Amino acid sequence: MTLLRSALLLLSTAVLVACSPVTSPANGNPPPHGNSDLSPAPVGGDDFAVSAGGDLATVSTCMVTCQSLGASCGIQGDGCGGQLNCGSCAAPQTCGGGGKLNTCGNPTSGGPGGPCVPKSCAQLGFNCGPAGDGCGNKLDCWPTGTTSCPNPGDICGGGGMPGVCGGGTGSSGGCVGPLCPAACPAGQTTTIEGYVYAPTPPAFGTPDPLPHALVYIPTKALDALPAGASCTQCTPASGAPVASTTSDNTGHFVLTATPAGAANTIPLVVQLGKWRREVKLSVAITACTNNKLTNIDDTRLPRKQGDGIVSDIPKIAVVTGAYDSIECTLQKMGIDTTEFTNATSSGRVNLFDNPTNGGGSYVDATTPDQETLLTSPSQLRAYDMVILDCVGTDLNEATATDYQNVADYINKSGGRVFASHYSYTYLQSQFSTVATWLGDPNPSVSKTNVTSTIAQASTAGTSGYDLATWLNYVDQAAYAFGTFIANQVKDNLGAVNSALVRSWITYPYSSTKTNTMEVTFDAPVGSPAAMQCGRVVYADFHVNSQNSQNSGTFSSFCATADPGVMTNQEKVLEYMLFDLSSCINPPPPPPPPTCTGTTCAALGYSCGPAGDGCGHLLDCGPCQKPGDTCGGGGTPFQCGQTHTCTPTTCAALGYECGPAGDGCGGVLDCGKCMAPQTCGGGGSQPGHCGGIG
Repeated sequence: MTLLRSALLLLSTAVLVACSPVTSPANGNPPPHGNSDLSPAPVGGDDFAVSAGGDLATVSTCMVTCQSLGASCGIQGDGCGGQLNCGSCAAPQTCGGGGKLNTCGNPTSGGPGGPCVPKSCAQLGFNCGPAGDGCGNKLDCWPTGTTSCPNPGDICGGGGMPGVCGGGTGSSGGCVGPLCPAACPAGQTTTIEGYVYAPTPPAFGTPDPLPHALVYIPTKALDALPAGASCTQCTPASGAPVASTTSDNTGHFVLTATPAGAANTIPLVVQLGKWRREVKLSVAITACTNNKLTNIDDTRLPRKQGDGIVSDIPKIAVVTGAYDSIECTLQKMGIDTTEFTNATSSGRVNLFDNPTNGGGSYVDATTPDQETLLTSPSQLRAYDMVILDCVGTDLNEATATDYQNVADYINKSGGRVFASHYSYTYLQSQFSTVATWLGDPNPSVSKTNVTSTIAQASTAGTSGYDLATWLNYVDQAAYAFGTFIANQVKDNLGAVNSALVRSWITYPYSSTKTNTMEVTFDAPVGSPAAMQCGRVVYADFHVNSQNSQNSGTFSSFCATADPGVMTNQEKVLEYMLFDLSSCINPPPPPPPPTCTGTTCAALGYSCGPAGDGCGHLLDCGPCQKPGDTCGGGGTPFQCGQTHTCTPTTCAALGYECGPAGDGCGGVLDCGKCMAPQTCGGGGSQPGHCGGIG
C-alpha cells in the first residue's frame, strides 16, 4: 500500500498543471487587473492541492489577486480553491452597498459618495440669482425677500464672478484682499458718511464743506497728477477704488459697501480737480453698519505739500495788484503761508508783481514782475491756474502779446484763469463774443451792500441752484435762499451771451439796468463740450471791501489788507475758485455691468436645474436611464441610482469549485473536486476542476 500510494502521488505530481490567472468569463463578469497583493490561504479537505509544505513543496501559480479581480472589499476566491480577504468597509458603508460589487458604498445610494446631499447657495459661492442644489431641486440665492443686488448698479455676475453681485458703484466686483467690502448678512452693508471740507485752518474760521468733490477708498497707490496746464477734462480716479462717490451740494457724502477695519488702516481720498489728499481714517470702521466721520482732518483738502499720504495742490500763479488781493483769500481758504513763494522756489503759489498803482504783495525783493510770466508761453503752461488781481485801472503794463499768450494758455493749453474787475482787459479782445466789456471811460462806480440774485437758484440741477443751496447751508443767517449781498460791485461787464457763458449772480444796477456780477465760460469758446478744457471765471466786484491797499510783503500785507476770518463775500469767491480748478465736464458714466452666462456643458452638469451665474436658471435635463435620479449616485448634478447590493452567484461567476466572494462581502461555496482532480488544476480555468480524471 505504501508503494502504491507513493506511485499515485508521483503520477499525480507528474500531470499537475498550474492554475492560470482568472480570465473574463463568458457571463460578462469583470476581467482581472494587476498583480498579487495577498497570498492564498491553504485549503484542506478532499481536494488534492499543493500546499506550502510537505514532501513536494511547490509554489502554486494559479493564484489571482484582489487587484486583478477589481475588488476592494470582501472575501474572494483565488480560483484555485483558496480564498482572499480584500478588506472591510467603514460604517455605514458596506461591500457592494453602493450598487457596485466588491466595492464599498452606502447601501442607500448608487455610489461611494453616499446619498445625494443638496448643495447650498453658500457652497456654490452664489449670493444672487437662482441655482440648482445638485439633487434636482431649485435654489433661490437672492438676498432674503429681494430679486436684485443690494449695492447701486450691481447685477448678478456683473463683477466677473458667476452668481455674485458686482459691477456697480461700491461693488466689490470680485475684489480680493483686506480692502474689499466687508462681508455682511443679506440686506446689510458697511457705509462711511461724512463731509468734505476746505483746508481752512482755525485762525480763519470754521472750514466750509465742499460740493462736487470725489471721495473714494483706493486699494492701490495713486497715480501722479499731470504737471501744469493740460487738456485732461475729467478722468477716472486712480488707485483702483473699491468704493467711491461724490459730495452733494452741501459737501455731504455716503460711501457704500466699504471695507471695515481698525483706526489708521482704511485709506480715504478726497479730490477736487487737482486738489487731492489721501489719509488713513483716524477712527475704526465697523462692518455692516453706518460709520459717521466727525474728524475734519480725515476729509479735508491739503493745506501744504506733505499734508497726508498724498497731498496735491494746484500750481497757481498770482499776478498781484494794488486792489482786490485774491492771494489773501487763498490763504484764508487754507493754503499754508509756506506755499507762497517766488517761482524759483518749490511753493505751490508763486507771486508775480504788477507795479501799476504801486503794485501788490510780493514775497521779497526778488519777486519777479508780471512780464516774466506773461511773455513766456512755457512759463504760463507750467501753472494749473493763473489769478489776475485788479490793479485799479484798465491801463496796466500788459502788452498785446501778453493778452494773446493768456488767450492761448486758456484755449490751447487748458489753462484756468480767474480775473478780477479791471483784469477784464486780458479777456476783452480775445473773448469778445462771450460778453460786452465796458472799459473806461465807463464810470466804474462801486456799489455797496447790493442785494443780488443767484441765477436759476430755484431750478434744481443747475449750477445756480447748487451755489444757492451751498451758500444757504454755510451762511444761513446771512442770506435768504437764492440771494447774495455784495460790496464793491462794479460796472465793467455788460450784456453776456447766455449761450456761451454761465451767469452766476445778477443785480439791479439801476431801475432800468440789470448787471451780471460773475460769469464762467469754458474754452475754446463755442467748441463742443468734449473739446473744451480751459476755463475762465470773471468777477465784476472786489472781494475785499477796501478799495485800495498798500504794497508789501505777502504775510504782513494780508494781515493788514484782509485780516480776520473768511467773510461771507470771500466764501462766494472760495466756491468759484474751487469750481475753477474742478474738471470741465463730468466723466462719462462707466459702462453698465454685463454678465455672460455659463452653460450646463461648461459646468459639467448632466441633470437638474442650475444657475447660469447671471441670475437665470439653466435646465440641464432629466436622467434617461430607468431608476436614475439627479444626484442619485451620490454625485450632485450627475445621474445615478439609489439601490442596495445584489449578491452574485457561483454560476454567474462561472465557478464550479472552491470558495468565492458574492460581491457584497459574503462567501460562496462553489463545491469540491473529485480526487485526484483539483480546483483550477490540469490547465483548466480558475474555479474549475482539472488534473487527473
